[in-house]
Amino acid sequence: MTHGDYWPGNILVSLRRGADGAIEALDRLYVLDWEMAMTGLPGSDLGQYCAELCVVAKLFPHREESAKTIIRSFLSAYGESRTIDPAMARVALGHIGGYMVSCVPRDAGDRERRRELVVEGVEFLDLSWTGPESSLVNSIIGPLLSANSGHNLAVN
Repeated sequence: MTHGDYWPGNILVSLRRGADGAIEALDRLYVLDWEMAMTGLPGSDLGQYCAELCVVAKLFPHREESAKTIIRSFLSAYGESRTIDPAMARVALGHIGGYMVSCVPRDAGDRERRRELVVEGVEFLDLSWTGPESSLVNSIIGPLLSANSGHNLAVN
């Protein structure tokens, strides 16, 4: 089962705050907007989520570090929780690349940053189809494949 529209805007977070108002912990996390849910490739939801954050990182430089940290943390946690098939990682990377090529907002960031985003998306698409598994580990989806020092990587 896939969500079909899994991006940060469809996630609601409830935080637990202390008496001083400081955030202490994540209380609950809700995934909203299930109208696009269907059977599909799990890597597509991973790719959608990461692609949205890649756009933020590239077009809004003041958010780059936090967006990249979220991507790494998300993929590491996902990889630690299950066995990852390299084919699923390729789907995720291809989805990231496809989104970066086709869904770049025309009114955000400067023209050069948008162009860089599209070029990087093409590189991700190419890597997802033709790259050796070793190059996937060094790509944006590396944390997914290297979680738990690679113990969860199912090699065909």
